[in-house]
Amino acid sequence: MNPGRSHKDRIAWYMLKDAADMGLLKRGGLRSRCEQW
Repeated sequence: MNPGRSHKDRIAWYMLKDAADMGLLKRGGLRSRCEQW
C-alpha cells in the first residue's frame, strides 16, 4: 500500500499502522489464516 496515493489509502495506512502499534495485529496473521483453507 502506498500512503501517498490517495486520501482513502492514506487513511487505511494510518489505521493499520495504529492497530499494529497497539498490538491489535499479529505479523503474518492473514496469511496463516488463508493457508488453513
